[in-house]
Amino acid sequence: MSAPSPAARRALFRAVIYAALGSVFQVLTVRMLSYVFPFQMIFAISLTAAFSLLFTGVGALLAKRLKTRTPLIMGLTGLSFFLSFVLMSLGTLLPKSVMFAVTLENILALLPGGMVASIPLAAAAVAVPLVLSGVLAGGFYLTVLEEEPPLLKWLVAGTAVGFFAGYAGTALLIGMTGIWNLILIAAILAMFAFLRPPLFAILALIVVAAVTLTDPDAYLFKKLGREPLTWVQGDQVTHQLGFWSPYSRLDFYDLGDGRLGGLYNGIQWWSTGDTARDIGLRRELYRDMTGDVLVIGSGGGYGLLSLVNAGSITAVELDPGVIEALQGPLARYNRNIYNRAEVHAQDGRAFLDATDRKFDIIIYEAPEFVFANSEKSFVSMENHLYTVEGIAQAFDRLKPGGAFIVFHTYGLIPTERFVAAYPDGAQWAVFKAEAEVIRKVQVVFAVAARETAVVEKWRDLFLRNGARELSLTPEFTAAVRQAAPVTDDRPLLHFRDWRQAVPFLATGSLIALVLTLLLFLKRPRRLPLFFALVGTGFIMTELAIINLLRSLLGGYVETTAVALGFFALSTAVGALYHDRIPARRLIPLTLAGFAILFLLLTHLPVAAALPVKILWIGVAVSAPGFIMGVFFPAGLAAGAAAESPYFYAVDTAGTALGFILFYLLILAAGFTGAVGAALLCYLGAAYLYSRA
Repeated sequence: MSAPSPAARRALFRAVIYAALGSVFQVLTVRMLSYVFPFQMIFAISLTAAFSLLFTGVGALLAKRLKTRTPLIMGLTGLSFFLSFVLMSLGTLLPKSVMFAVTLENILALLPGGMVASIPLAAAAVAVPLVLSGVLAGGFYLTVLEEEPPLLKWLVAGTAVGFFAGYAGTALLIGMTGIWNLILIAAILAMFAFLRPPLFAILALIVVAAVTLTDPDAYLFKKLGREPLTWVQGDQVTHQLGFWSPYSRLDFYDLGDGRLGGLYNGIQWWSTGDTARDIGLRRELYRDMTGDVLVIGSGGGYGLLSLVNAGSITAVELDPGVIEALQGPLARYNRNIYNRAEVHAQDGRAFLDATDRKFDIIIYEAPEFVFANSEKSFVSMENHLYTVEGIAQAFDRLKPGGAFIVFHTYGLIPTERFVAAYPDGAQWAVFKAEAEVIRKVQVVFAVAARETAVVEKWRDLFLRNGARELSLTPEFTAAVRQAAPVTDDRPLLHFRDWRQAVPFLATGSLIALVLTLLLFLKRPRRLPLFFALVGTGFIMTELAIINLLRSLLGGYVETTAVALGFFALSTAVGALYHDRIPARRLIPLTLAGFAILFLLLTHLPVAAALPVKILWIGVAVSAPGFIMGVFFPAGLAAGAAAESPYFYAVDTAGTALGFILFYLLILAAGFTGAVGAALLCYLGAAYLYSRA
């Protein structure tokens, strides 16, 4: 075989680079959307995926006409990366009443309002860079198919590896460098990706060094960031520390009254400091606690300060940035409690699954993944703490005579849903009291145990401290009887009815319309439908992997990076071997791959050693990943080279639709239904390929 042509080699190199830079842009876009706009994280992800795949698909359709202007398109793409973030930041100029009032629960009531103002701005911000990225991607595929068709499998494999490198690198570096530093690096490198590889490598080193040394993120965030929403306002409130953690933008403010306020994405969620200013009922109850105490969702450690009679204190806090700050420069605010207690930077459910320790008291201090600008998300990662399986784990970690307590602000968590998930035979009581936080609010304490005497002891403590027993009211007991407990397969703690899914239904309908129009552009339609099914099935499988694994390795970031690493590499290997897999074997291999995936991801080795968990993930995702990697290049090879941008556009539209369908299917049938739908997509694609 002769050496590849220079044009084909350049296209291959640029495709890998742009796959990495494009994934950097998309990951950062999710973080910026959830910071600036009144979107919950899940809606920000959905919008980003839908916009990304729709607009890159549009760009791919234009690739043939613009293929000769690649250097110009590269320069414009890099420039648009940066300008899109500036445009998104203009969302901080929207009135606070609009920005902080909109939730998925009241979108219908507020239209036309915040969403009308926010969604078009978000779309306008990301449209140009994503269309230009699609033009480039389509052009790379055209060049390789025209110049060196045998390089196609290397092109698909290379872009898969590039995507993983960009995603994993961004997830790991965002806390160390910041969003603006990373987008500047991506923008500059995108502008000069037309350089030869040696020159590009030198430029990359220079750019990374220059941005790291000058740290423009600090300046740009100060100029373009939103005014912080702290519980206390005035000149006495001073900024102490701020950075991007793996989960949110973290900022810490001295409130001027001896307390430190912790802000996620510009909104204060907790405080810590002088215990005299803590919630009185919590302070009094915690002082009476003895033995080994586990607190999940400890935030700034305010509650831990009142556990003065506990034999040992174990705290679990999701965001490692909070622990890093309060064990280091801000330790004085919580009396150094995070250096005196046993503290884990870990997802609470992952800790419960992995530990074999027993505790006298286990407390959920309202742990919720709510780092977006609105309070609730009907699909939230930390809802796994409140599932039937999660609460069973908490009960299993109690010593004889132990108590399980959930503390939260009234209305933020549907108490009746997790009470309905208590194990059979559990004794429980729920209490409500008034507390002074920002203003006077209602707080809820739910206490449960195996023994009636334990609940009676706590009932006496609550009543003596002025709480009212909510569980005795007819309204609450009726709500518990009617509540459906959430499960790991359908962890929808905040889902009440389908009105909450209106944004997903609206976005999905738009994408379905675009996909239908694309499918009617060409005849015969077997191959276009093949690519639509592949795109839809691919993203649903990827999302199922992320959600089913949750935080097996201790945190969401680490688990997702490892899982997607194996997934990308296995699909790359599948792409390399696509021409060796006969069409008749696609269906049985697909069935086998998905069977392994579902079996291993529903029987996770939560108590195993870390190497065993990593190996388990590798086997689980690589089995379907390999066969899934065969489909896309096989379909391209079966079609005409000139049609590759069109096939790419159909695939991306299918992927956007699959992203929305995944969450709708969870509402209807849980993760099991979503995995089943992904399998049906691939089986349908295998059948169409055999007929094509």
